[in-house]
Amino acid sequence: MSHFGKNELGVKKTPSEWLKVGKSVGELANKWSGRTDLIAYVGGEMKAPAPALFDPASAEIEVNNEVCFGSLPPTLIPDLSDPENHYDFPKGVGAIFHEALHAKYSRWSMELASKELNGKQYKALNFLEEIRIEAFGSREMPTNKYFLSACALEIVLGDDKAEDKLGSIALSGTRYVAKMATLILGRVDVGILELSDVPELAKLIEGKLGTDLVENLRELWIKASLHSDHDNAEKLYPLAIEWDRLVSEKEKENGEGGTCGYPSGEGDDEGEGENEGEGEDKDKGEGKSSSREKTIEEILAEIEKAKENTELTAIEKLSKQQIDKFWKDTGKARADKSAEKAEHKKSSQRVFGEPETDKGSGSNSKLVEVRKPTASERASAVLISKLWAKAKYRNRTETRITSVMPKGRLRSRAVVQREALKSKGVFTPVETWKYKTRKHTETPNLSIGIMVDVSGSMGSAMKPMATTAWVLSEAGRRIQARTAMVNFGSGVFPTLKVGQRLDEVNVYSANDGTEKFDLAFQALNGQLELLDGKSARLLVVVSDACYTAEEINATKHWLSRCMKSGVGVLWITYEGGHYVKAVSAGTDTKIVKVGNSITEVAEIIGKLGAEALTSANAKQGR
Repeated sequence: MSHFGKNELGVKKTPSEWLKVGKSVGELANKWSGRTDLIAYVGGEMKAPAPALFDPASAEIEVNNEVCFGSLPPTLIPDLSDPENHYDFPKGVGAIFHEALHAKYSRWSMELASKELNGKQYKALNFLEEIRIEAFGSREMPTNKYFLSACALEIVLGDDKAEDKLGSIALSGTRYVAKMATLILGRVDVGILELSDVPELAKLIEGKLGTDLVENLRELWIKASLHSDHDNAEKLYPLAIEWDRLVSEKEKENGEGGTCGYPSGEGDDEGEGENEGEGEDKDKGEGKSSSREKTIEEILAEIEKAKENTELTAIEKLSKQQIDKFWKDTGKARADKSAEKAEHKKSSQRVFGEPETDKGSGSNSKLVEVRKPTASERASAVLISKLWAKAKYRNRTETRITSVMPKGRLRSRAVVQREALKSKGVFTPVETWKYKTRKHTETPNLSIGIMVDVSGSMGSAMKPMATTAWVLSEAGRRIQARTAMVNFGSGVFPTLKVGQRLDEVNVYSANDGTEKFDLAFQALNGQLELLDGKSARLLVVVSDACYTAEEINATKHWLSRCMKSGVGVLWITYEGGHYVKAVSAGTDTKIVKVGNSITEVAEIIGKLGAEALTSANAKQGR
């Protein structure tokens, strides 16, 4: 086949502007084929007539960007590694998937097959292979089936154009129709195409070949579609030989016969009909040629007519598939979120409510000192509250709008719909562009969750930590924030509930041997709805982050969730900060290292807290 085998046209280097697209195409092909060695070439200079080409010898996939992506420049092609973006380019994604299937399933030796079979039989083997790989691909990766549907006839037409471009001698009329029967009706039988989209084409093919021949060929391509030994095609040889025999008999019946359609050496082994046609008058020869060309023109005309129907049907199926997937994912996400909220509410009740047993929270930390806040501590709270109050933590509302006029992102499926309607004489405006508008709402309430570490590793910092806890809680109260605070070690216990005021500085001991960060965060989230709340939200952690492996993983998870959910995170530490940097890597966490007292760095904490709020709000509003 012209898109499966040695690339006679040569492969050119991907232009720099297409490298990003080429990278995602290569990643897709490797993912779908289960390989790691495939390389993709994409670009404007790629002129292979087929949508794409796979060369098994070099493990190269060439993609015709004009067929696959239309006239869009590479800068407007989104990341194809995101499955959601596949629906914007059904034909292109289908072509890439088709070549990936060749890479996955066509692992048999082409060289050996070409030696075991004559030219016509080898061609027949390739026709059957097209149906086989798509049958397996649609069975094993059913969500990609309709992408194949969208590009099926484009591949068929591309094969013809490629054969002409490569200088191949044309097939006889009968053999040409038999080829199309296999490539088109074969795809109908394995579920890639709908018969309702190609009814006239099916009638034309059956009329040219006869019902008996079509049924006999159908038996062969169905058997081929079940062949599961992807490394060995020997059991396919008899099917290809029989395919050729049946078609050759029909050629003779139609007065074609011989080796018509193949270069020297590619015909029957016995050279049957090698000189057929010699001695016939010129007019008769021209008549045969004219008949053959008319047959091909009829088939191609019907394929062109059917191509639009098959693409539209595929796009409708893909749209429904995308919508179904959205609601399924949404339903699962909602269920998961509901389960998480219920679990965190339970954790909140466990920590902030009455202890379930007289054993208390499980922490060995005790209150060892209570005192009034100093003037410098009060001043620090005032300074931080003023800086936080200035932070741009306004909520945004977002509205999605579709438009007939160009603005925002092109909806490629709507373009196909518009063109289809236009071809039928319907000129209803189709909203082919989509964009978003956003606006600020009034400044919402601020929710602040504070977590204070009381494990043994924090023993020397308990007095400055007590100051930190009071200053932060007072700063939150001054700007009317909903504030809650917990201490966490071997257990978790509350030191400030929502609506309470911390009047005094409370110093706790640090006797715990471990840190339950996971439970502490869940309790705060259950109290304040940090992850799902609509107000501005800030998480403040006071700790050295010297945790067990399990708690480190939990910490990384919740910090990542905070970043994705628009929660600002401020981490205050009294050690070198390397543990904190490790657990917060890849997030927007703001880190402050404190010496003897928070009052020394109150301004820094105020500014970084404000930055965390502003940054989180910006991400949430995108």
